[in-house]
Amino acid sequence: MACAISNSMDHYNTLGVTKTASQADIKKAYRKLAMKNHPDRGGDESNFQKISEAYDTLSDPTKRSQYDNPTPQFRFDTGGFRSNQNPFEDFMRGFSPGQRKNRDVTINLTLSLQDVLSGKSLATRYKIQSGRVKEADIEIPAGVAHGVNIRFRDLGDDSNTYLPAGDLIVKISVVEHPLWKREGNNLVITLLCSVFDLLLGGEAKFKTLDGKDLSVKIPKGTQPTAKFAIPNYGIPNVKDGHRGNIIVKLNPAIPNIENEGIVQELERIKDALN
Repeated sequence: MACAISNSMDHYNTLGVTKTASQADIKKAYRKLAMKNHPDRGGDESNFQKISEAYDTLSDPTKRSQYDNPTPQFRFDTGGFRSNQNPFEDFMRGFSPGQRKNRDVTINLTLSLQDVLSGKSLATRYKIQSGRVKEADIEIPAGVAHGVNIRFRDLGDDSNTYLPAGDLIVKISVVEHPLWKREGNNLVITLLCSVFDLLLGGEAKFKTLDGKDLSVKIPKGTQPTAKFAIPNYGIPNVKDGHRGNIIVKLNPAIPNIENEGIVQELERIKDALN
């Protein structure tokens, strides 16, 4: 009696593509589904694993060919078990007690504050245990914080084909911006203004981190420690996308007045206010 091992699921159906889909179509479908189903964005982890497994197979021409044209690995007949090779020799080679999957791979990724604001799609290359270089398209969600680790299931080491693939762990570093500071999901900027804007009222204009022109009205008699909040222009929450605020601080500049007439007029105003 002959028995062939069949594919456990339809990878084409998982990605929503046909068997004649190009590599570009497969990559596009994967990226769309990965964004929707990624566990870090509230997606279902089991669905994400299926999507990753399907993409890992169909994005590799060799694996795709083997998947499309499966060959029997074992054959049984009335004479007992027969096989042209012993697959368990490869399985035991490199296997350590307690090992459940291939090793995880950790890489470092440096982002700008602009990347954090908008999110980032990129193709990355990294070396696995066997020395082979793997490539993966990954999506970094908007709102990610400095120092966090993002885990991408099944994109790590896959050297031992009899074990599940490890994960790819991306360690995030965010470069400081010269003008903007992040405080939680708020973006803070300090604007230079005239002391007379605080006394008499005025307006402070600026450009946001993503290039929008905004301004704040400075009421007459504003104190130099005042802060102004502009809602929904800050960093997106990594879970629900809700944006924080822009917080505007003021740094009043004191003019160097050398005109004696102006100095005397200011002294007169000072005396009158006192």
